[in-house]
Amino acid sequence: MEDDDIIQFQGKQFVFIPDNKLFVCVTTEQNLTFMTSTSEFFADGTFNYAPTFFAQLYTINCFKNGFYVPVAYFLLPNKSKQIYADMWLFLQELCEQIIFKKLLVLKLHLDFEIGAHEAAKEVFPNIEIDACRFHLGQSWWRKINSEKELRLAYTKNSDLGKWLKLFFGLPFLPFQDIQNAFGELISICPDLNIGCLFSDYILNTYVENGCLFPPEIWAQEPSENPR
Repeated sequence: MEDDDIIQFQGKQFVFIPDNKLFVCVTTEQNLTFMTSTSEFFADGTFNYAPTFFAQLYTINCFKNGFYVPVAYFLLPNKSKQIYADMWLFLQELCEQIIFKKLLVLKLHLDFEIGAHEAAKEVFPNIEIDACRFHLGQSWWRKINSEKELRLAYTKNSDLGKWLKLFFGLPFLPFQDIQNAFGELISICPDLNIGCLFSDYILNTYVENGCLFPPEIWAQEPSENPR
């Protein structure tokens, strides 16, 4: 078997490696064409299926006409901002070199990995980022689970536990209402000494001005839009 046979299917290349050989990209000319016909994307990584020498399998999907379409897979060595930026730049380069079209990502759905957010904004300055409610809930639960007092209150469904569960309704409000809603939750906290272990984390990371993940990217009233 020749080397070319390994990276071709039906006579066309589908495995691409940048000059620095830091990662592997799996996509096709047809997928690149499809990517340049839309502007809304979903991206996420998994660490369970990454082969040896790679940290994660990163999947990029397009959303078009009501369908989620996987268009590219990357084997990445780490989760750094630089590797994500290199990934998007390489995808842009493939589009320009193979199909002679420009890749433009106007809206991108991500989890709460700050390196991925910053890289996307660097490569696509006008991008709008929406963060996944599922991953948000996971992050909040991990915080609760990391503090014994919070974990016990939540699992026993005490008054404090019921109060903690109210926070998980915040992502379904318009982002403009988040600060007021957060203030109302603080005003009814049954035990501020313990509740602040969670509320301070939410305030500092997700609510206050200049926070890491502002409400604009994770709060939205229910709609039929993809999320």
